[in-house]
Amino acid sequence: MAEIRPMGTNALLIDYSSSSNPLAKVLRAHAAAVEIEGLVDRVPAAQTLLLRFEGPARRYLGAVEAALRGGDAQGHTVGKRKTVKIPVHYDGADLEPLAGTLGMSPQALIDWHCERPWTAAFGGFAPGFYYMVRAGGDGWPKVFDIPRLSTPRTRVPKGSVGLAGQFAGVYPIDSPGGWQLLGHTDVEMWDLSRPNPALLEPGAQVQFEAIGSGRAV
Repeated sequence: MAEIRPMGTNALLIDYSSSSNPLAKVLRAHAAAVEIEGLVDRVPAAQTLLLRFEGPARRYLGAVEAALRGGDAQGHTVGKRKTVKIPVHYDGADLEPLAGTLGMSPQALIDWHCERPWTAAFGGFAPGFYYMVRAGGDGWPKVFDIPRLSTPRTRVPKGSVGLAGQFAGVYPIDSPGGWQLLGHTDVEMWDLSRPNPALLEPGAQVQFEAIGSGRAV
């Protein structure tokens, strides 16, 4: 069970760090909490969920506990959202060397990346950046553990699609970074002209699609 503790006056932190499959539990709790009256914001992370309320958090503790028990997030399926398709040019500098490290061909790595949807788990690092995981069962299958670059790049172009650890991500802006780059997309991950600037949100399903056949350029 999660540990619940106050964060300031109007917020509660739900901590699943001592549980098995903490990220899966965070996303289910994120979905379950949406129905709590007085909730202002939900901020998921890899092992925790921050809930902010319109009044003193102690007033909502019972409702939070009931929501977590009611679904324990069990009744809430992660990612009940439409799938966001992200077309990718698989022309990344790290595609071939990473494929070799994993003992597969570049095309096999592309096929694996596009094989099934990823789940946008939590944001961080830069506005519009989401850490994505492969959905499955009670938690996330340990398919690969992708090493970060030993020397991060000083500039990763906006739209770069990469892998690190068990996560996939798309750089929303030019920035430094150490993720292994598979390619790039022209999709705007962060656009201030939209009502919601971020293309993704927690629980959204992301389907990567190769542009053209094989390794697009």
